Formats: sequence, C-alpha cells, structure tokens
Amino acid sequence: MRKYSDKDLFDRLKSGETSLLVEIYQRYGAEWISWSKFKYKVANEVAEDVFQESVIVFYSNIKSGKLTVLTSSVKTYLFAIAKRKMANAVRDYRFDYVDLEVEIEGVEMFNDPFVLSDEKQKIAQALAKLGEPCNQLLQLFYFEENSTEAIANKMDYKNEEVVSTQKLRCLKKLRQLWKTIENY
Repeated sequence: MRKYSDKDLFDRLKSGETSLLVEIYQRYGAEWISWSKFKYKVANEVAEDVFQESVIVFYSNIKSGKLTVLTSSVKTYLFAIAKRKMANAVRDYRFDYVDLEVEIEGVEMFNDPFVLSDEKQKIAQALAKLGEPCNQLLQLFYFEENSTEAIANKMDYKNEEVVSTQKLRCLKKLRQLWKTIENY
C-alpha cells in the first residue's frame, strides 16, 4: 500500500476514500496501543477499542465538515481524540464501577430478596437479567473470588486481558440494567 502524506491522506478522506482508514490504523494503531497500555494501565482490547473509536470520530469530523483544515499532523489530531476518549473511559470505569463492584460483592446470588437492602435488591435483579457469559464471569470473579487467570482457563478466554476487558463490558452492561431498574 502506498504511504500518503498527511495532507494527501486528509484530502483523500475528505473525498470519501474510506479504504485509507485502514492505512491510518496500520500507521498509528500499534504505537497508540503500546503507549496507552503503559500510560493508562489498560488491557490491550480497551486500547484497541478506544483507537478504533477515535479513527471513526476523526473520519466523522472530516465528513461532517467539523474538520475542514488539518493544522496538525494526522497522528497528533488522532491521538488528541484518543487521549480524551481514554481519559473518559478510565474515569467512567473508576467512578461508575467502583461503587457497583462494592454493591455486587455485598449481594449473595441466592439470598432471600426481602433480606437485601433496596439497592442490593436492584443489583440482584440486574444480575438476574444480565445473561451469559457475563453472569458466569461475574459469579466467578466476585462470588467465587477466582483470579482472572483462573477465569480465562475456566471460560476458555485467550488470556487475562480478555477477561479484564470482558469484565469491564459486563459491568457496563450491568450498570445500564441497574439504572433502568433504578428508574422504575
């Protein structure tokens, strides 16, 4: 594949050559993933997701007319988007999930719902609606206190990073279910 200059790449993207998004990913993806894993201490999959979303935002900004002139390098602009997205992802994880994790740990899977506090009852309802593989993963992690390595082996995940990423996604899904139950 021909390597385009930033200006040429930008102009071609403006004209709709979406195939060049692959070049952008190949050119900058590995560097972003490596740097963000070190800087933010996130799983590989989280870094990849953030970078993919950032490439999409970059292209959307071009197509919508929000970005008409590139005043920096493609890499600088793209990494600025990715840094904001990663900061939001890390912040959301820290603040949204810490409280939820504490509440999950206080819920016994088969407790009498009348004994649980209202908050724990709502979490128990959300857990019941969560579905697989999230139920199994959270059960293994919070209630049986398995390590991510043990969970990877039991659930046939590739490695511990995949377990961590899947746990993050499951907690996000659980949080959404919890919020809908809270609003009733």
